[in-house]
Amino acid sequence: MNKGTTKEVFDAIVKLRVHLLRQFHSRDVSMLTMGALHMLWMEGEHAVSDIAKRLGVSSPSVSVMLKNLYKKGLIHRRNDPRDRRRVLVSLTSRGIDMVEKHVQNVIHEVFGHLSTNDRKKYIEIINKIHKHFSDHKNK
Repeated sequence: MNKGTTKEVFDAIVKLRVHLLRQFHSRDVSMLTMGALHMLWMEGEHAVSDIAKRLGVSSPSVSVMLKNLYKKGLIHRRNDPRDRRRVLVSLTSRGIDMVEKHVQNVIHEVFGHLSTNDRKKYIEIINKIHKHFSDHKNK
């Protein structure tokens, strides 16, 4: 990749990230919170420690964030029956509704002006990038 293309790609990544951060911030949702909600929405129940590990933050930080989500009625908490020291969390129906509405709003705001074909291309490219990182992480 030449220097001009490198700058263009990096500039596009930063601009998109800034725009997404503004979208989340304007809805009072931190990137950490959205990361946890996304995991729970896409994959279902997780242990607090697993969420922390995947998001790259400490378990106490995730615990504080999850406590706030619990107070808002967005998640369920329960002890793992196989290991009572572990706490498992999952979305409540209210949490699922909130995430789905939030995701729809952000997707519409960010990608609504793109054609169906452009959105498919974007998803294909993002999946290739994700696969690349996943493959290298496992080596």
